[in-house]
Amino acid sequence: MDESSAAARLHLTVGDTILEADGKAVSGDFNQIVQKHDPKISMHLKIGAVTGETREVDLPLGTRKIDEYQFEDLPGVSVADRSRRAAFLRGEAEAVAQ
Repeated sequence: MDESSAAARLHLTVGDTILEADGKAVSGDFNQIVQKHDPKISMHLKIGAVTGETREVDLPLGTRKIDEYQFEDLPGVSVADRSRRAAFLRGEAEAVAQ
């Protein structure tokens, strides 16, 4: 766990279980629950600690920086090169030349 994270500051440890989020039992993908929550408002969690204790904490959320990339053609890129790149980005295998 990243020692500078909010979870570390709240003394959450590996193996702790999130039992409730904002008073609702957690089932399924916790990441989806977090994504639907307003990032400006802390999320109230009930935690089942590895030690057997149950405790409640307020986890401050925030926004995550998303890196975006853009491809730009270099001078002299051929139509065939663009086509191969597009196929690669779609996950298609390159055609074998005959």
